Amino acid sequence: PNDTNRIDYVTIASTGDAADFGDLTDARHGGPGVSSPTRAICMGGYDGSAYVDVIDYVTIATTGNAADFGDLTAAKSAGTGVSSGIRAVAIGGVGSPAIVNTMDFVTIATTGNATDFGDTVAPYEHTGSVNNSIRGVICGARTPSYLNILESITIATTGNSTDFGDAVNLPFSLASGASPTRGIFAGGSIPTS
Repeated sequence: PNDTNRIDYVTIASTGDAADFGDLTDARHGGPGVSSPTRAICMGGYDGSAYVDVIDYVTIATTGNAADFGDLTAAKSAGTGVSSGIRAVAIGGVGSPAIVNTMDFVTIATTGNATDFGDTVAPYEHTGSVNNSIRGVICGARTPSYLNILESITIATTGNSTDFGDAVNLPFSLASGASPTRGIFAGGSIPTS
């Protein structure tokens, strides 16, 4: 029932329990996380009483508390994010008062406030996304109706998303992962009506 500011880490090459990395600047949930090979970023979220626009970052190789990176263009939570390793894009989410279709971007290696990237075709909340160094693909939307759409963006350039295809189901709150050539969307909630 309580939001946390805790950051945990694991060493991917070996099995074992997570260990404490440090703390976010604010206890919250629902902010998408993205990274480059050296830096990880948490964008926005909900702190138990309000949507926040805070962007935090850490240097992945060293443990310690997160530092303030800047702010999103608007406070929102429950969106998704993609990263080319150079640029990070925060996609959709829930703001006040509704689900939004906005996208913001930052350059990961530098700090500062986010800039408008463009808009998605549909508003996104609790959705999945995959990316390689060139393209980001977003799966499923809730407007509040469930949609099986797939949309894509070219991460290096700004602009609105474009249609990529359709998902098999009407996914919501799903997991996702990718290699440089293939993206996978797994699980999630599928409406019964």
